[in-house]
Amino acid sequence: MKYADFEFGNRELKFFDESKVELKKFTPPGQKKEIRFFRKKGFNQYDPKGKIISRSGLSSFREPFEIEPWNQILIDEANNYGSKIDKNKEEALKGIISGNEVLLETKMSVGKMFLKQGFIWVGRSQMICHPDSIIYGEIDEIWYHKETDTYYIGDTKTSSSVDKLVYWYQLAIYIEIMRKLNPNKKISHIGKIDWVKIKNEKWVYNRDFNEKLWKEWIGKEVSEKDEVYRARWNEKISIPEEKINLIVQRDLEKEGILKLAQLDIDLLLRYNISSIQDFEEQIKINKTFLLENKKNQKIYDQISERIKANV
Repeated sequence: MKYADFEFGNRELKFFDESKVELKKFTPPGQKKEIRFFRKKGFNQYDPKGKIISRSGLSSFREPFEIEPWNQILIDEANNYGSKIDKNKEEALKGIISGNEVLLETKMSVGKMFLKQGFIWVGRSQMICHPDSIIYGEIDEIWYHKETDTYYIGDTKTSSSVDKLVYWYQLAIYIEIMRKLNPNKKISHIGKIDWVKIKNEKWVYNRDFNEKLWKEWIGKEVSEKDEVYRARWNEKISIPEEKINLIVQRDLEKEGILKLAQLDIDLLLRYNISSIQDFEEQIKINKTFLLENKKNQKIYDQISERIKANV
């Protein structure tokens, strides 16, 4: 029995409306990772009316991500590790690699999702777009459970903590998009995170570090060439190997996260928000939009506090 069947996923599921949108891609100068995004059809590449806001763009309003410049090294390392696992898993699932090329983290994922849960992968790094061309995003994992004829939307995480609203909100947006695209399919309201991580070393904190001496770097883009990049951390040391191999899940319907996703998608639709700039502009000039956005933000913050309190 195969643990991945992407042909089945492409045959049974709709991911976007080809008559309304087109998938674009480019690779920024000096980078390896390809950027993929959707634009509305019928507009030239410079027409702002052709834009569609991304899920990550919307999430940045609900929970802005800020990092101190002296911790950028940790973020970069985490991103590199996550990208390595993500690429390895995708190549293994698609049959591009096998045997010793398959990392232990990938084997851990397949073991628990396929062998224990009975899920097969029918989508991986799948780009999707709302049928009304409102919002788009990229789903890490789409699983199918044959016995119940149900699809599950999920994510792979390699971070130290995964039970955060920002992750569940992301899955809720994707579930809402997939339900709109596939009204006759059973798309589960249970969000699942495939949590895998192997750690055998850690950074040593520089006890002489004084963040007051580095505050001039706050707000600036920092690279490994900048002195602040390594200011807080000495070299790494080895530690006893730590393994995380869990499925973390939440009922997004019961906890109100799916409802919040519906409210936010409706907000984008009613005010014709197609970019981060549109969102920012509406906050400045439209009091009604401002109040509605604050209402949704309050719901977001309340749910986030409940999750932090593990309620």
